[in-house]
This record gives sequence, structure tokens and C-alpha cells, in this order.
Amino acid sequence: MTIGKKIQKLRKENGLSQEQLAEKFDLSRQSISKWESEQSVPDISNIVQLSELFGVSTDYLVKDQDEDALLPNSSKKPGHSFRKKRMIILAAVLLISLLSNLILRADLRNSQNDARSVLDSNHAAFFETLEEYSDELSTIAKFEGDDDDLYEVIRRLQIHVKSLKNYAGASVYLSKSSLSAYLLEMANSSHWVLQEYFLDENEKDLKIVFDEIDADKITQVVEVLDSIVELEKKARSEMSSSGKEYNDEKMAEVFDPKLAELVKLTSLSES
Repeated sequence: MTIGKKIQKLRKENGLSQEQLAEKFDLSRQSISKWESEQSVPDISNIVQLSELFGVSTDYLVKDQDEDALLPNSSKKPGHSFRKKRMIILAAVLLISLLSNLILRADLRNSQNDARSVLDSNHAAFFETLEEYSDELSTIAKFEGDDDDLYEVIRRLQIHVKSLKNYAGASVYLSKSSLSAYLLEMANSSHWVLQEYFLDENEKDLKIVFDEIDADKITQVVEVLDSIVELEKKARSEMSSSGKEYNDEKMAEVFDPKLAELVKLTSLSES
């Protein structure tokens, strides 16, 4: 069972709607829906919170395995004789003893593979959220509605920024690669835009001062973000078609020029 199906199963068993579960994580209902439909995956901190909320292990959530699979098979019939049982037990003990080192190494490799899988999923979720964030910025730059509509768009923007920072933080926690550092810079840039134009001085309440929004600058930011998203999609597709693994350092090299443009567009380059 995949992580999305497990989240859906646990949520229903605990009598929670997607909205109720989203509130517990300060996320949108769409984020929970994407988890369950496997369009994205929760980041590391959310996986830990899910395990604590539902009383299951993180291994259960991350690994493609049901908890029932970890239980002994009680349906098997006993051996025909005590002697046969004893011989089987002795043989099993000997086999375990001889293969213990191999088993430990295999477990280590599996753990590394699991971590790599989570990291790749985390990266994919980051760039999906970055694309959504860019779409919301584009909407604001071209906005012609009333303040209530703008307020709702900015609220969604705030949720995307929080998700970007969570995904970037998880990436840094899992890997000290250049790509992880770049994701963190992108998340910080997204937070700068939110802070500069849409948050009050305490960074708690939203402010709507449409005349202060630099539509031209936001449009430039959107163009750079869209380029970064397209570069990631193209690179991921090329790696997949060639049978190569997702290479963090090569991806970082691909993003380097565009990331420099993004930083110049924010005060991050002036501080």
C-alpha cells in the first residue's frame, strides 16, 4: 500500500475529513487531497506528525508495506513431528548466524534507498509547489478584482511559501547537496516577496496595499520561476528516459544561472 493510500485509510479510520486533517497541519485541503491521490508526498516533518497523530511508525508510512505484513503468519500449519520442527529451528538459527552481516548490509542499503526515494519525492513536491506559487504571483501581477479576491489569492500564496520552506528544510536535513542549498535559496526568495508586499511588520497578518505592489518586478520573478520549473521538468525527463538516477549536483548546475537572476530580483542580493 502506498503512502497516499495509508494516509487516506488512517484518516478515515480516525473519523477525520480532509479539511479537519489539513487544519491539524495548517495546510490546505488540496494538500491533503494531493497526498492521498499521490500527486505529492508529505515532507519529513509532516510524516513524523502523521505517525504521532495516527499512532503508527514512520517506517509504516514510508515503506510500501502494510503493518499486517510485519505480523507472524498464524495460519501456517505446525510440522508433522517435534524432531522435524527442531531440525528446522536449528537450521534457521544457523542460517541467520551465517547471513547476519549480509542482512544488516541489505537493511542499510534499503534504508538508503528509502531515504533517496523520500528525497526525490520531496524535490518533486517542491517544484510542483513552486509552479503553483508562480501561478499565484502571476495572478496578482495581473489582478483587476476587488480586495476580497486579492486577499484569498494572497492567503494561498502564504500557504505555498510555507510549503516551500518545509520542503527545502527537509531537503537540507536529508542531503547536504548543492541542490538542497539552492532549494533553500528559492524558498527564501519566495518568502521575501511575501514579506515585502503582503505581510505586516510582525509577519502575522496580511496587508493589502495594491498600489505598493511592483507588478513589473513580480512579473520578472514569475518569468524566472517558470524557467526554473521548466528546466527541472526537462532535466528530470531526460534523466528518466536515459535510465539515469536523479543527480542533485547536475540539477544544481542547471539551475545556477536562473537562481542568480532570482536572487538579484530580491533584496537577498542587497542585504
